[in-house]
Amino acid sequence: MVFQTCMSWREPLSSDWRVKAAEILALFRAGANQSEIDAAGDRLRRLSAMRLEDGERLILRRIAKATRSLNSPPSNFRAFRILLVSNRSLGFFGGDLEVAGLARGLLIDVVETEFGAVSSLAFDPAISPPDGPFDAVFLLQDEGAFHSRLELLDAKAEQIAVDEFIAKLEHTIGALSCKVGAPVIVATIASSADTQISSSDTAVAGSKRRITDAVNSKIAEFAAAGALIPFDLANISARIGAMSFFDPVRFHQAKVPFSLHASPVVADGLAALIAALTGRSGRVLVLDLDNTLWGGVVADDGLHGIRLGQGSAEGEAFLAIQEFAQDLRRRGIVLAVCSKNTEAIAREVFDEHPDMLLRNEEITVFVANFDDKASNLVRIAETLDLGLSSLVFIDDNPAERERVRSSLPFVMVPELGDDPAEFVRTIVASGYFEHLPLNTDDVRRASTYEARTAAKSLLETAKDYSEYLHSLEMVLTIAPFDMVGRARISQLVQKSNQFNLTTKRYTIAELEAIEKDPSRLSWQIRLEDRFADHGMIGVVIVEAIDDAWLIDTWIMSCRVLQRGVENVVMDVLKYQAATSGASALRGAFYPTSRNGLVKDFYDQMGFSLTNRESSGASFYEFDLHGSMINREDYPMAVDVKFNIS
Repeated sequence: MVFQTCMSWREPLSSDWRVKAAEILALFRAGANQSEIDAAGDRLRRLSAMRLEDGERLILRRIAKATRSLNSPPSNFRAFRILLVSNRSLGFFGGDLEVAGLARGLLIDVVETEFGAVSSLAFDPAISPPDGPFDAVFLLQDEGAFHSRLELLDAKAEQIAVDEFIAKLEHTIGALSCKVGAPVIVATIASSADTQISSSDTAVAGSKRRITDAVNSKIAEFAAAGALIPFDLANISARIGAMSFFDPVRFHQAKVPFSLHASPVVADGLAALIAALTGRSGRVLVLDLDNTLWGGVVADDGLHGIRLGQGSAEGEAFLAIQEFAQDLRRRGIVLAVCSKNTEAIAREVFDEHPDMLLRNEEITVFVANFDDKASNLVRIAETLDLGLSSLVFIDDNPAERERVRSSLPFVMVPELGDDPAEFVRTIVASGYFEHLPLNTDDVRRASTYEARTAAKSLLETAKDYSEYLHSLEMVLTIAPFDMVGRARISQLVQKSNQFNLTTKRYTIAELEAIEKDPSRLSWQIRLEDRFADHGMIGVVIVEAIDDAWLIDTWIMSCRVLQRGVENVVMDVLKYQAATSGASALRGAFYPTSRNGLVKDFYDQMGFSLTNRESSGASFYEFDLHGSMINREDYPMAVDVKFNIS
């Protein structure tokens, strides 16, 4: 029962599930054309997000393998290769992770290392990792990797042991990241049910529980510093319950770190984290109103007839939903409304109901009409300039959920159930709002989208586009990489897919090395305008090779496109290259299924095409000797602040 509760956010299994799955598998094996594969991919994502039993998971494993074998997989899926490293046996876990990834648009290719090979893989120069490249390493170690038998009440010996364990962990993470060339996802330690003998163990020096807590606390510190990506396995264990999470019989038989029944839940949590790492988690919470944010129908029951507020269990449940929405907004999630309602009546609740927590100014896009909700969700996505896969739609009505799932399969639609008291727990369990450690740019993301909406309104009143750009009062700041910006730089490098010319991925350690490399130019680019501070919106890495400069990486946030920002950055780059004595600036475009937005970037920047390969990879050059390069030669709608030599 507990495992079913963890999956309650999933849509119930349809009666024809196996028939539809068999059709998809046959189509992939038959070598269909790309449009058929893409359509089947949409159907596959929905099927894989239903409440699966063991038989369905086995079928999806076959489909996942067939999908990865396609020459061109579904365009709405992202390939992700991960290396599992553990002091315990994870042979049973890889298949569950591959299946869990399908529900989030991920084709996860799992590679396992030998059981207990953590130290040898990390530190033995004679042992090489499996053939890469990998997008991430998943490091899972249980209590057995850290605990030694200590004398109780010896606080000094405990501190020495903890320091040794933490030093070993830190060196292991660094060595794995360097050796494999990928970021390391580190699981926190889940205490087994028999670890804590007494409630007082948290106060007893030398107890296993104390050491586990100390190591987990250090993992959190390392994550905050950008040294690793945390995966809170301890929290998953707590949600399930340690008695169900661990299986002592299987542990002694096969050294598995958690029960086979818990494996799909753990896999789902890890897949949600990978979705966040690849930019596939929710960015927008789209809320229905009647019986979702309050009880009753406001048009029928009136402002004071709806059920909301203290004094009743139902009213308090709806307050909890609103409080949860505000918490998401504090994390940078945009809030939107999509309701079948008269807008003036719906807004009146936000403005005048005394128990309403959410207010109109917290809703970035408010759509209340009697059009179908699928069409309105498209409208919301277009208003925010975001893909539909960024939306999480919350609606108490099963018919509305079904309509959206059928029409827009990449909108995330959790199943809510009938009791509003369960809504928040269900949404959290979905993992749709999983995220990496937050930075200041993440936290203010919601306000930047509000600013974009305001800027769009300004555009509608401007006489021409040039006037509009000048009225934004944009200030662009260009500065070298530094420790403060490193986490956000890493986030952009790992997650950006659309405005990304080469789609190269770098770990935190690699970015730090680039930052210190005198042969490389590394810029972080920030933007402010009259409406908001948009934070870091771009990353540029350039390598000096002989007498030419090669653009290694150029990434920009799509939320600032069509403002001329990329032209400004290129003009500054040309100036820097020319004044440093370079004869040419070179660049390359490597096409993917998602970066078609920038296929003509170098043509638009005045570069000449020098070569184009059969794969579509294109190579360009700009002759710096033959052009007049002026540092001030950029659109005057943008004020540029330089922090570069």
